[in-house]
Amino acid sequence: MLDAVDLKPKNTRFIGVSVEKLLQSLSINQKDFKQYISLITQDSRRVVPGAIFFALRGSDEVKVRNLEQAIKKRAKLVVHSFEGFGEGLYVKDVHSLFSETLKLYFKESTSKLKVYGVTGTNGKTTYSYMLKGLLESYGVPTGIFGTVENAFRENKLETGLTSPIAEDFYSFSHENYNKNGMRALVCEVSSHALDQKRMGLEFLDGAAFTSFSQDHLDYHKTMDGYLKAKLKIYSEALKQGAYFCASPKLKDPLSSTKVDILNHGDYKISFFKKDYGQEVEFTKISKNKSLKGFLPMLGGYNVENFGLALMTLCAHFGDEFFPDERVFNNFTTPPGRMEPVFYKDKPFAYVDYSHTPDSLEKALKTLKETNEKVFVVFGCGGNRDQEKRALMGKVSSDYADYCFVTSDNPRDEHPNSIINDIISGVTVTNYLVLEDRRAAIQEALTKANSEKAVVLIAGKGHETTQEINGEKKYFSDIEEIKRWVADNGS
Repeated sequence: MLDAVDLKPKNTRFIGVSVEKLLQSLSINQKDFKQYISLITQDSRRVVPGAIFFALRGSDEVKVRNLEQAIKKRAKLVVHSFEGFGEGLYVKDVHSLFSETLKLYFKESTSKLKVYGVTGTNGKTTYSYMLKGLLESYGVPTGIFGTVENAFRENKLETGLTSPIAEDFYSFSHENYNKNGMRALVCEVSSHALDQKRMGLEFLDGAAFTSFSQDHLDYHKTMDGYLKAKLKIYSEALKQGAYFCASPKLKDPLSSTKVDILNHGDYKISFFKKDYGQEVEFTKISKNKSLKGFLPMLGGYNVENFGLALMTLCAHFGDEFFPDERVFNNFTTPPGRMEPVFYKDKPFAYVDYSHTPDSLEKALKTLKETNEKVFVVFGCGGNRDQEKRALMGKVSSDYADYCFVTSDNPRDEHPNSIINDIISGVTVTNYLVLEDRRAAIQEALTKANSEKAVVLIAGKGHETTQEINGEKKYFSDIEEIKRWVADNGS
């Protein structure tokens, strides 16, 4: 069981941080701010004449070097936390002033655009696409920022990050609010981004916490450090009075927060398996209202994600709102999240992004409930948390009838080294190592077809590249399965 985390009171977080000090140093008022400032940035490489540069990134030595570079490039003002640095504006909390300055610069959109965030070891992308779909079902044009894409309709922003840096986030949001009609935005907020204050402070109108289990210990070092980073979504990212909801499993660690826990408050959700999905009932107890419908996704955890998205939808429209059938009628499966590929009129293989011990276990348990044999194809990413590799090997042993251990973005590590770490946790003999992911998928599908099994292709989900020695080569698990199906007669 996870322990409760003591969070500092929200109303004492950033006392003393004021954008007025910055305006005074520039001798301009709020009305003229946007007219006289060309850019707000934390990246000295982006500085142009008339920009304000905030020294946020890197070591103290790097920050000073960036400050000097920004001055040479004729920044209108540099902001830093070095009391002895002779130029620019000195403040103790540069992060807070950076956030407040961005909010002023993009005031028109930040005061009106509704921004919802989600954190969690697993489920962030699923929740994000669910909430986006729900909002758009009710006529709210909604953008999305996260693992799959940063986009509003055909407008996209490439960052290479799950959570972009604040200046890009605000700029993209502002442009799409003003020019393209975006009225809400759902964003994944990673533990790294929260720990680094990468997206700014107090920028969310609501947030959800989907799950918590081992991952990213190469960065956070301990589970306690990882949890505390995640909970900054409550203590630092939420606006005053913003809505916060969470999975039932997080009831204890969130006991000191003002949080709406699914199935432990006003909102409840129940389900039972039906065909290739689940029959779901969502209830608001205080209004004595409930709604039933079919969710075309397997897994109780996906029902939880759907419940959290419905709770956020209700918060968006207010206390008197309750959803209707359109939330089921307009539902589409998030890309690469228990995404089925059919063969001979039934699901034959599922592609899922599960790349942690907990998510792999949930996916395998879910498929075992189909009462079929379950094969799994998976690997682990290189240059990432090594401790989870053996754990994933053990999980595959415990819940799969046959395991195919292969490559999954080995990056700068040798694939065999990663595979050896994985199989050190394998406790059975019914497994096969095939370093080549294409070969592993093809072999698993062929064996599954002959033994009437279902296959889970885990780890990459929506991804369409395989990263090896710094080079990203095109590779899609979904396409590999469809190629096998085409070759073997659909």
